[in-house]
Amino acid sequence: MPHHSFQISHLALTKIESEEPEELPTIPPEELQALNKEDTLFEISVLEEKLGKMKPNMAAIAEYRKKVR
Repeated sequence: MPHHSFQISHLALTKIESEEPEELPTIPPEELQALNKEDTLFEISVLEEKLGKMKPNMAAIAEYRKKVR
């Protein structure tokens, strides 16, 4: 199983009480076949690098959720 598929399988949506849940987009097989694999892998690596630099304060997010409830 590719690394990104393993990571995606553990994701879950967090319900925001004041908003309707969004449906996750899906890409039809014909569009997937039209994608350039090298470009897509490069884009994934750029996004992973950006994600690695993000340092969200999870304690502050949890505290905010407590106050909102």
